[in-house]
Amino acid sequence: MIGECSFVEIERVFLDLLSQDIEAAGLLIPALKKRGSVLDPQQRATRDWLIGRYFEAKSDHRNAISWTLKALKTFRASGVREKVHLCLRLLASAYHYLGRHQKAKEVSDAILSDPLLPNLEKLKVIANMGALEYRVHNYGPALDHFQTALRLLEEEPHPKFEAIIRHNLANLLVCLNEFGEAESNFERALTLFHSLGIKLYEATVLQSYGNLYSILGQYYYAESRLKQARTLYLEGGDQFGAALCDLDFYHMEILLNRYEEVLDLVDSLVEMFGDLGRLFEKGLVYYEGIEAALAVGEEALAREYLDRAARLFKRENNRHYLALCDLARARMVAQGGRARRGLTYLTRAEAVFVEEGHKELELQCILDRLRYCGTMPDEETVARVKVLLKAPLGPRVRTDGLILMSSYWYEKGQYRRSCRALFEAISTIEETRASISSTHWRESFFEDKARVYELLIERLFQWRHRDGRKLVFKVIELSRGRQMTELLSRREALPPVLNRNEPLLLELDRLNTRLNQLNRKLESMAAQTSTSDAEKTALLHSVKETRGEIDELHGRMRGQNRLGLYFPIDLEVEELQNLLPDGTLLVCYFVGGNVIYRLELDAQGLRTYSNPIYAGFERDFNQLMTMLSMPATGPERLAVITDLADRLSAVLVPSRVKNVRHITFVLHKNLQKFPLSLLRHRGRFLVESVTMSQCPNLSTLYFALKRAASRFHRPVFFFSNQAEDPSAPERETLCRLFPNATVHARLPEKPVGEVVGDSDFIHFAGHCYFNRRNPTDSFLELAGKRIYLGQFAEMRLDCPFINLASCRSGSVVLAAGNEPYGFVITLFAAGAAQILASLWDIDDRVTGAWMNCFYDNLHLGLAESYRKACLTVMASFPDPHLWAGFCLLGRP
Repeated sequence: MIGECSFVEIERVFLDLLSQDIEAAGLLIPALKKRGSVLDPQQRATRDWLIGRYFEAKSDHRNAISWTLKALKTFRASGVREKVHLCLRLLASAYHYLGRHQKAKEVSDAILSDPLLPNLEKLKVIANMGALEYRVHNYGPALDHFQTALRLLEEEPHPKFEAIIRHNLANLLVCLNEFGEAESNFERALTLFHSLGIKLYEATVLQSYGNLYSILGQYYYAESRLKQARTLYLEGGDQFGAALCDLDFYHMEILLNRYEEVLDLVDSLVEMFGDLGRLFEKGLVYYEGIEAALAVGEEALAREYLDRAARLFKRENNRHYLALCDLARARMVAQGGRARRGLTYLTRAEAVFVEEGHKELELQCILDRLRYCGTMPDEETVARVKVLLKAPLGPRVRTDGLILMSSYWYEKGQYRRSCRALFEAISTIEETRASISSTHWRESFFEDKARVYELLIERLFQWRHRDGRKLVFKVIELSRGRQMTELLSRREALPPVLNRNEPLLLELDRLNTRLNQLNRKLESMAAQTSTSDAEKTALLHSVKETRGEIDELHGRMRGQNRLGLYFPIDLEVEELQNLLPDGTLLVCYFVGGNVIYRLELDAQGLRTYSNPIYAGFERDFNQLMTMLSMPATGPERLAVITDLADRLSAVLVPSRVKNVRHITFVLHKNLQKFPLSLLRHRGRFLVESVTMSQCPNLSTLYFALKRAASRFHRPVFFFSNQAEDPSAPERETLCRLFPNATVHARLPEKPVGEVVGDSDFIHFAGHCYFNRRNPTDSFLELAGKRIYLGQFAEMRLDCPFINLASCRSGSVVLAAGNEPYGFVITLFAAGAAQILASLWDIDDRVTGAWMNCFYDNLHLGLAESYRKACLTVMASFPDPHLWAGFCLLGRP
């Protein structure tokens, strides 16, 4: 059949097949070579150029150059300018891929020097030069070339060339972190190639598009694009392209922690790349399988994969990946107790990374070496670490490097420098953890955050400097990551108290998405040898810029207590000091590993203390909470509770209570669940001497203090007449004290926020059901009607005081940032300034007595009436289960 066709027809068919089915095009090569004897010189040169095109499509660039140079010699001799340009463009591309960038540039310049060069030819050369600059990481010139090429296309449209340029431009925009523009260019290129029916080009765009979606964390779309690309590669006869799509799927499974699935894929991928003769890719499959094997506890399998990967990389003479294998082997043997043997591998790997200039992996080697040796760095190592920390680094290595430097300065007694390094480490963690796709990594970053904050607070306390005391005040608040921040970080649903349609929240969502994308990209670049420092620097600049926008937005949120409560705010000591009423002492805790750090702030200033946690503290705490939550009687029970309260109070009670009228406690971690009325001082309950209140965090206190105190002019009460609801003995007292109050016997059909309106005092006497596994499913119930935690999202209250006279209404769960989450924090965000709630189930009769006493003394102020109620019920019912379960939260 071939023999019956003209050469021109063969040329046309061959070029069509190159863009549709490479293997089919390859079947024509023997026939082209065989017909050489019957072709004239021009046709032979064209045949050589076609064969060069084939080898270029197969990524065999050396053969492509060899055949194209033969063609070029003939075309130049005969003066066929168009054919010369075709050969030069092909040579530029081949030199390009072989890393001979100067040679490629010279060839491109030679084409552009032709004054008679048509616009379309000029466009092709400029586009190729853009690709050249892109591959050597000169992104500015590359962008200029691509934009010039697109302007030329406006004068002389050509769909295929536009699609190629759009694809290259999209890849460049990904490097420049312009993900939205990159996506639109991918989409345009995809549409053009599809309309032209060029399957292999379409497959290449789809693969790049899939990788962009991986960076964006949109794995469903990434998987869809890669599946489409794989299908088109197979239809076009490009087995290697299809295999690379499978490798991308493999990487995605690792990112998603699907380790069992990863291990199932290893053998089939290795076989596939083996059939294609791709040793490097085989080694890569084995190397990346090490993480999966270790994650599922298959250490022997991980060692086997490591050995196989190292052998393949050695055959390929790939020193970089051999060094990575040495780094992995060093960690494995060191964890097995053979640290000295690990140092041998580590030293060998470090030498390669230093030679390559790969600063991140060099720093990783230094950190591992110090970890294995268990020593502090010497002066030479410290000097080198300082240099490496100035380079673009991945978040994990950077954080560990900064912690190392902090420890070094701490040992030298230079606390300011030590704290500065930890502040920088915290900043790195805060910027990064939101983007981590791996659940395991994300959890370890939360652990890192807690570890670094604890180190920082410890060192600020030991600094014993005025600046240190002010900083520790800020740090204790900033260490408590808001529940909102954590949920946004994981891209999950927002907590129900906030409405996603709030403009500031929408803007924050957009910026967090942007930051997530940037950090996910930085994470993926960590071990790549092809990534230049220029690209990493550009990426870190974008991260810093976005972080600045987020910080500015947090500042705007601070003015809105509804949003501000969900984000750490940068509080100054003087701000809270000026807001505290006279005679008030603010006590703020931070629970470290073996120490409870305590700040005390009053009109005289800020003082810091640290109390060691005795060995049985946690056991005593849990025993006390268990006993308090269960009703029982007997003198022995009361003696045990008192003894436990005395032991815990020795650690928790502030040092100065004399001449103090009121104490506001800001608790931390599990202390949020502690009934403060049980604190004892000098053989008595502290509540006998002073009034007390508490707050979940300093931000809540800050916003509560800025609200006006309740004057009880517009009360709204919720009582039920149904037998299954609480009897609420305090109803009579409330109706006597507030005859003009609005009373509801059931929860209304319309939103509660509309019913309570501008009320400044709400009393709810119903049921409270708190779901610790899923707090958003918690609800208040009255007369069979429920209001869920999520429904508070519609509430805009201006209510200084809310009394949730329901069992366990003060219950909380602790979020990843050790912040409490429950009805109380939700109501503060909805607009409350003071809240009365209960920590456990209490008998209705005793609750009524407590509430009656509380409201009878309301004219004395909420804090004093709370104290009077505790003391009155204590006199009649000494068991703390009956009187200590109520907690007053918010402003003093």
